[in-house]
Amino acid sequence: MEEENPRLARIQDRVNGNSQWLTIVPSSADGFDLDPIQFRDALAMRYGRTPQNLPSSCDGCGAAFDLNHALNCKKGGLVKRGHDSVRDDCLEIAKLVWGGAVREPVLRNGNDGSPELVADMKLHGVWDSVRPAFFDHRIINADAASHSSRTWNSIAESAAREKHMKYDQAAEDKRGSFSPLICSCDGALHREYGVFQKRMVQALAMKWEKPYSAILGWVRVRTQLSIIRATSMRLRSGRSQVKALGFEDGAGLPSVED
Repeated sequence: MEEENPRLARIQDRVNGNSQWLTIVPSSADGFDLDPIQFRDALAMRYGRTPQNLPSSCDGCGAAFDLNHALNCKKGGLVKRGHDSVRDDCLEIAKLVWGGAVREPVLRNGNDGSPELVADMKLHGVWDSVRPAFFDHRIINADAASHSSRTWNSIAESAAREKHMKYDQAAEDKRGSFSPLICSCDGALHREYGVFQKRMVQALAMKWEKPYSAILGWVRVRTQLSIIRATSMRLRSGRSQVKALGFEDGAGLPSVED
């Protein structure tokens, strides 16, 4: 009998209700297309297995390259690039409903050597018609060693508290509200992300005069595929730095005699 995969029960409990992407028909027009590697990687992770043909070592830091390292290593900016991709996809959907959309709004200017405090996006009309709403994403590797003894709810709530402590007061100073958008690398959403998603679906269903259930399925699939692409980027993209020539025209080329 095959030995039970110790990660599988945790994953299935976490992603229960977040696997609509497995049932849709691929369509580039709807943004529902994954390339074969992205699909196979997501399917492997969904069932607690390690994606195939990963490199033996990280080209960014030289460490042994396993699934956890791939999801955690920040060399090469892949974690940030994937985060930004999920943020931009979310903002694209939100702009279909609400006005005043701003990417990377500054909530607090830097002073005395402290950095600026920047959120992921700002929208008007989400929770009420007057106050702006600020949001910030975080994509978590819920199977990292540091999370091995914790449930997804515990992990997500802890990450959400950190975001609230960082952003709440600055959002209030801007006469606005703040909501964290926390998700796992395999598409599980924190409860506040789920509430925001349902609010967005309600507004879209009213605007388009379409059934709530149909819009909910569309938004969930868009979100899940966005997270899959961001996660695949951590697994498959290179982390080493590529040097450019350093000039934009031919002036820097050495002369060559015939």
